[in-house]
Amino acid sequence: MTSSIPDTTSELYPFETLSKQERLRLLFTLMWPCFIVDLPLHLLHGRWPNDSIRHAVIVLSVLLLSTWVVRRTVRCDLPGFHLVVVRGNEEELTRAMNYWESLRVTWLMLWRTVGIYLLAAIPAGVAFVVLVSKPNYEHFKSYYGGWPEFVLGNLMVWAITYFWILKAMINAKYSGFQLRVERTN
Repeated sequence: MTSSIPDTTSELYPFETLSKQERLRLLFTLMWPCFIVDLPLHLLHGRWPNDSIRHAVIVLSVLLLSTWVVRRTVRCDLPGFHLVVVRGNEEELTRAMNYWESLRVTWLMLWRTVGIYLLAAIPAGVAFVVLVSKPNYEHFKSYYGGWPEFVLGNLMVWAITYFWILKAMINAKYSGFQLRVERTN
C-alpha cells in the first residue's frame, strides 16, 4: 500500500472500466474489515446489558470503522488499478481522503444499501413468515442460533454492494471531490 500522489498525466477512468474480477477485489477490500467487526457483534447479539450500548457500538462502528475502511480502500493498491480522490476540476489528485470525505462516501453507501436491502428483505421476511410457522421458526433459530440470518444478510449486503453500491460510490460527484479509477502497470 502506498499513499503517494499519482502522476497528473495518468488516465482516470469511471467504474464501468473495471472487470468483474477487479470489482470483486475492490468489494473484498472494502467489505472484509466490516465483516470481521460484524461477526463479534453477531456473536454478542442478545447478550448486551441493554440496547443503548448496542446502538452506541453500531453508531461508533459507522462513524469510525466504516470511514476508516473507505479511506483504507482508497489507499490500497489493487492489481492493475487503485482509486484516487479528484478535488476541484481534476486539479488535485490524491490517494488520501480526509475524515469528512470518507464520511460522505460512507453515508452514500449506507443509505443506498439499507434502502435496497429493505426492498429485498421485507418481501423475503413476509414470505418466510407465511411459509414457516412460529414454533418451527423458534426451533430453527434455537438450533442454528441465528447463523443463517447472519450469513444470508451478509451475502445480501455483499451482493448489493457489488451490483449497485460500488458503481454509485465511484461515479458519484460529492461536494468538492469525486472518486475515480486509475490504472497501474
